[in-house]
Amino acid sequence: MSRRWPSARARSSRFAEHQPYFAEEELLDRKVVVLCNVKMVKVMRLRSTGRILQVTDDKGKVELLCPSPEAEVGERVYASGEEMQEPVTAIQMKKNKVWETVCKDIKTNNKCEVMYRDRFVVRSRTGPVWAESLKKVLVTK
Repeated sequence: MSRRWPSARARSSRFAEHQPYFAEEELLDRKVVVLCNVKMVKVMRLRSTGRILQVTDDKGKVELLCPSPEAEVGERVYASGEEMQEPVTAIQMKKNKVWETVCKDIKTNNKCEVMYRDRFVVRSRTGPVWAESLKKVLVTK
């Protein structure tokens, strides 16, 4: 993430609504995975059309999802072995409950890689999406 978002989308995460789990310094210039084309909401006086994806364990520890270090900013992620679909609009996301349908099947494995349906690695074209240390936990926004 960067402070310099002149034409970029505003992004938020549900953790920003409750308490700051991360210091600003931990987020600046860090690559994260963002769920885009969601309904615009105001979070901390900021209009957001994307949500930063994270994992949380049962003790409340929160970690951001990270793309491979070589991934380019704005690069799409997908489940390997699945056909990459065209992006859906915010209206389609809400109407068809896309996130609500797929999120139940997205979690980290024993290597902290993000998996879809326990068999497809979620990845960019340069490598897998991963969490720092949390294993076998669901991905949330």
